[in-house]
Amino acid sequence: MVPASRRKRYMASFIDGLISTGLGFIPVVGIVLGIAYALLKDGLHIQGLHYCSIGKNVMGLRIVSAENGTPRYGWLDSLKRNITLLIPVVGIIEALFVLFAKDRRRIGDKIAGTMVIGE
Repeated sequence: MVPASRRKRYMASFIDGLISTGLGFIPVVGIVLGIAYALLKDGLHIQGLHYCSIGKNVMGLRIVSAENGTPRYGWLDSLKRNITLLIPVVGIIEALFVLFAKDRRRIGDKIAGTMVIGE
């Protein structure tokens, strides 16, 4: 298993951030939709996305078990991976983990037992 490149992970995160922010501008329900996308984006069963966020799909990334490399998907894994991103300071620390950790796994990946790989 080869970890996804830092560049691809950051680009996927940027794309997903734009989507979450854009959803937030929808009147009345936008903030809820934006937060829901941020938390559940890697577990959505949407045709063609292969249980990964739109950003990861565009960048050719997949989420697998860090232990054995089998595909990991579902809303619970997504929630475990992404709950830490709602805390602003932790989000910065997460970005540093991707930058400096040898396996490029962030705290959310460690909690969920996942790893992001490139195709």
